[in-house]
Amino acid sequence: MVQSFCGFTIKDFVFSPSNGSFAGVAPYNTGSKPQAAPLRGNVGCVNAAALALRPTATAGGGGTIIPVNIYGPMEAGFTSSQPGMSCLGNFVLPGGVDTQTAEAVMANVCSVTDLGLLDYCGGHANPYHYHQSMSCLYTPDSVTEHSTRIGTAGDGNGIYGAFVDGGLVPTDLDACGGRYGITPDSNGQRVYYYVMQESAPFTLACFGPGTVEQCRTLYPGCSASSTTLTTAFGSGSYKLDCPCFDSDRSNVAGQGL
Repeated sequence: MVQSFCGFTIKDFVFSPSNGSFAGVAPYNTGSKPQAAPLRGNVGCVNAAALALRPTATAGGGGTIIPVNIYGPMEAGFTSSQPGMSCLGNFVLPGGVDTQTAEAVMANVCSVTDLGLLDYCGGHANPYHYHQSMSCLYTPDSVTEHSTRIGTAGDGNGIYGAFVDGGLVPTDLDACGGRYGITPDSNGQRVYYYVMQESAPFTLACFGPGTVEQCRTLYPGCSASSTTLTTAFGSGSYKLDCPCFDSDRSNVAGQGL
């Protein structure tokens, strides 16, 4: 029987004792880039050092679980039949909306300011998985103030906290959510890696590097018709299951901020 780790098959991983990470899974660690990342399920796994900072979390049913799963930005949809969502009434949130926008849309429907879709560290549900923030899983490097490593993406590249050298928010992330640079555990070598963002796609939009245009060719949702979503701030167009956001934080071409 083939064991699994974090939604991937263990035989596809190469463990690195030096930093407690996994080197990637086929086919994401091979072939040309960018590549589409899963729209549902794991895009990466929490590393050993980060897991030590928060070894357990509360799952949707109230039990505890080892929180190793890192998901992409998109949710599978919500209805009033789901726990804690009775306030939605007849409203149905379709699948393919990022967690931040989903919460804002549903909070508007429910006439509340905070729906509590995710816990304080950016995760939820059972099986428990992280979508955004993950502030409880990283610390600043003592020398550079660069955020430490949270996990390993499916392509083997690292996922790090929100700050680069000097404790700064990076301004050079590509559309996949990555950049080239030296990390606290890259032994002085420039590597490609992903950095947590405050807005979608949070972790990564695709296995990069890649541009917005390249990213949008990877997902059928990006070329499909848009839908209209409404929050307390107004209404706007949104592409379902299109994790490729431009500099205006929109996944609809030409829409603007």
